[in-house]
Amino acid sequence: MKARNDYHFYLLTVFGLLALTAYSTILNSFFLSDDFAQIGKVLQGDWSVAWGMEGGGGFFRPLFIFSYIVDSKLWGMNSFGYHLTNLALHAFNSYMVSIFSARLMRRALYDSVFSYRTSMLAGLLFLLHPSHTEAVSWISGRADLIATLFFLSALISYDSYRQKNRSTLLALTLTLFMLALLAKESALCLPFIIIAIELYAAKMRLDTHDRKRILKGVGLLFLTLLLYFLIRHAAIGTFVGVYGASQHLNFKLALLWERLPKYFVRAFFPPLPLQLSFMLFKPLKSRAFLIFAALFVSAVSTLLVYRHKSQPAAKRREQNASLLLLLALFLCALLPVITLGISLFDTLGERFVYLPSIFSSIALAYIFTALISNQKLWLVTVAALLIFYSASLYRSNRRWQTAARLSQSILNDMGSLSKSDDLLVLNVPNDLQGVPVYRNGLEQALETFQNFRKISRVRIIAYHTIQSTTGDVEVKAESNRFLIHLTNERAEFSRVNDREDCLEVIEQSRDSIKIVLEDCFTGQDIFYFQDGKMVKASE
Repeated sequence: MKARNDYHFYLLTVFGLLALTAYSTILNSFFLSDDFAQIGKVLQGDWSVAWGMEGGGGFFRPLFIFSYIVDSKLWGMNSFGYHLTNLALHAFNSYMVSIFSARLMRRALYDSVFSYRTSMLAGLLFLLHPSHTEAVSWISGRADLIATLFFLSALISYDSYRQKNRSTLLALTLTLFMLALLAKESALCLPFIIIAIELYAAKMRLDTHDRKRILKGVGLLFLTLLLYFLIRHAAIGTFVGVYGASQHLNFKLALLWERLPKYFVRAFFPPLPLQLSFMLFKPLKSRAFLIFAALFVSAVSTLLVYRHKSQPAAKRREQNASLLLLLALFLCALLPVITLGISLFDTLGERFVYLPSIFSSIALAYIFTALISNQKLWLVTVAALLIFYSASLYRSNRRWQTAARLSQSILNDMGSLSKSDDLLVLNVPNDLQGVPVYRNGLEQALETFQNFRKISRVRIIAYHTIQSTTGDVEVKAESNRFLIHLTNERAEFSRVNDREDCLEVIEQSRDSIKIVLEDCFTGQDIFYFQDGKMVKASE
C-alpha cells in the first residue's frame, strides 16, 4: 500500500512540475476580457455572478465563481495566483486522466505493462495538449478545468462502484456529478458516457453483467441531472441558458457535418497554420487538400496492413472494440458543445474540446502502445510526439502572453491619459488572433483594475479583431469625424454600437466605420486604438 501511495504522489508531483514548466510563460500574464467582468464583481463583494444574475442570466456556474471568491481572498488583484490555481487544476486533471486510463485498460484485461504505458502517455498528452490553452492559460477558462476535475472523479468513483457495488460509492458519484454540473453544464454528458462504458463491458463480457446495478446507477444519474436543471431554472429562470436554446439545441445535420471534423482535428492537433486556410475553405475543390487526404489515407492503410501482418485476429478485434469505445466516449463528450464553434487556425473556442480530449488523449496513447511493441522505438516515437506538443503549446502560450500585455497596456494608457471620469472609446480590440482581449470587461477593468483615477462611465462604440499588435488599425481624425479602417485583411469589426447619444455611425462595413460627433457631444475624453495602444483624441 505504501508503494502504491508513493507512486501516486510522485506521479502527481511530476505532472505538477511539468505543468509549471509548460505554462511558465503565462504565469505572470495579466487578466483578459471576461476575467475583469467576473473577478471584478467578486473583488467588489458582488457575488451575484455565482447565481447567474448578470448578463441576462444565461450562466449558472456557482462553483466556478466560488473559486474566484477563494482566489480573491488569497491574491486580490494579483493575476499570478489565479493562473497558479488554473495550473494546479490542469495538473490534477492530467493525473486523473492517467488514473482513469489505467482503470479502463485493466477493466479490458490488458497486462500491467500495457496499462502503465498507455495511462502514463495519456496523462502526458492531456497535460501538454496544445489545444488546451484557452481553458488553462485564460483564467476564465477555469470553469472547464473544475468541471473536468469532478467529471473524472465521478467516472473513477463509478468504476469503484461497478467493482464493489457499494451504495456509498454510488452516492459519492452522484455528489461529484452534481459538483461538476455546478462548475459547468457541459458535464451533463456523464450519464451517456457511463452507458457507453456499461454496454462495452457487457458486450466484451469483462465482468458480471448486473442489470439491476446498472439501472440503479444510470437512473440515479439522470435523476441528479433532472435535479440540477430544476435548481438551474429556479436560479436563472431557464433550463437552457448561456447562448440560448437556438444555439445549444441546433442539432441540424448541416451544422454537425461542418463542426464535427473541426473538433476531431483540434482534439489531436494544435491550431493549424493560416497558410493552410486556402485548402480547407473548400476542401473538395482544393488539389492540395486532396493530395494531403490521399497521403493520410495511404499512411493509415499502411498501418492497418502492418497490424494485420503482425497481430493475430483476436487481438485486432480487441483493439477495434477498445477504439470504438473511446470514439463513442469522445462523441458523447461532444454532445453539449458540438453546436458551438471552434477555430482550426487559432485558439478561439478550443476550451470546448478540453473535456472531450480526455478520450482522444487516451485513444492516441492506446494506438501508439498497441502498434509499437518495441520499447525503445515506443520511447523515441513518444518523445517526438511530446516534443511536438510542447513546442506547439509554447507557441500558443506566447500568443496569450502577448494578448495579456496588450490588455494591460490599454488599461494603463486609458487610466493615465484620461482627465475626465466619463470616457468614449471609439474602438477596442475584441481579440488578438482568437485570444480575447477586451471582448468583455473593459468597463469593469477601468472601474476596478486601475488606480490612476475613478472612472464613472465608459461608452464603447466598436469592437474588432486584430492579427498583430501593430499596424492593423488606421484612424483618421478630423474635427468631429473619425474614420477607423482595419488594414489587415483578416481583421474585422465584430460589434458596432450605433445607438449612443450625441454621435452617429454614418458608414459601416466589415473593415471600416465612420463616426460623427453631434453638437450635443461634450465633456467626455475620447480614446481610440491605433498602433498597439490607446490614443487620446486631441481636445
